[in-house]
Amino acid sequence: MAAGSLFLAVYSALLVGLASGLHWLGQRSITAWSAESAVAGSHDDGSDPSQIDPGWAHNESSRLHTVIGLVAAVAATGLPLAGMVIYRTAAERTLLAVVAAIGALTLVMIMRAMNRHRAGRGYPDPDSPAHLT
Repeated sequence: MAAGSLFLAVYSALLVGLASGLHWLGQRSITAWSAESAVAGSHDDGSDPSQIDPGWAHNESSRLHTVIGLVAAVAATGLPLAGMVIYRTAAERTLLAVVAAIGALTLVMIMRAMNRHRAGRGYPDPDSPAHLT
């Protein structure tokens, strides 16, 4: 087995891990208020954190992490498929096909999460944040 095919398989597996981690991070609710509380401790000044507009970066963070994870999943699927053109032995092609299938499953998982978001069942909608209504 060539070192190049092993490199592609390991690199694609790392990309699958990165895509899954970014997808997981995108599902977490990280707001300016929660980040500040985690760093500076709890604030008890009587202000209501639900009335604070955290701004673009925090409104869109879930979508941003998910889209970056989607790009990593596309790369984790495409690289082994491209490697199957170069590496011709059965063992190399089998290894790359397995890694590409795992990447494709991750890709489908992230795309389904994005569709749930569009349907209003997943991530908070940044166009009409609940804390501003």
